[in-house]
Amino acid sequence: MGYSTKENFSVRKITKKDGKQYTIRNSRNRIFHPNEWNKFMSCLKESKKEIFYCLINTGARINEVLGIKKEDIDFDNKTITLRQIKKRTRYSNGMVRVIPISTQYCIRLKKYCNDLKNENKIFKVTKQGVHQLFKRNLKKAGLNELEFSTHNIRKTTECWLNFLGNNHLLLLLHFGHNQSTALQHYLNINTFDSNYKYKARIILGDLYI
Repeated sequence: MGYSTKENFSVRKITKKDGKQYTIRNSRNRIFHPNEWNKFMSCLKESKKEIFYCLINTGARINEVLGIKKEDIDFDNKTITLRQIKKRTRYSNGMVRVIPISTQYCIRLKKYCNDLKNENKIFKVTKQGVHQLFKRNLKKAGLNELEFSTHNIRKTTECWLNFLGNNHLLLLLHFGHNQSTALQHYLNINTFDSNYKYKARIILGDLYI
């Protein structure tokens, strides 16, 4: 079962002038249930998991994550500086964005960075490569890949943080959103039960506690 705000997840096909067909989702507001996320992660090879750990733990955009370098991570203060940010928002304003990470993820990320040795850029993969890996393992997990893009991971993180009781201004600053965008597409979710809350908190660790 999918979890979001009573959205219609049906898809439709459009044909361009050049004859190529594209599949378009009628809704982009799909989020992961914690059980779905865990199932997806279990289908990934261990060596392929790190970028998805980063996406769910930071809620950053794919371009922001791919731009992270070792020097952008402050392990002592448990923060990441995002430099390749979307510039058309009130809460980023063309400047870098510094976001916190959980103790749990900080420990994992530090070990991962240490294993990189002389590499400065954290992730050596293309955006297209991440999308292909994402879609392939959604299918393995029995999830409909037409309902998701990597951007839905970002939406999932924000909806979980909202559900866990964080105020909207804090989330706007963390995610670099325009307020209207967040209120329309991210923060308005159904009330889930305590079991859902417990499972989401396990995944996000002590972020904003």
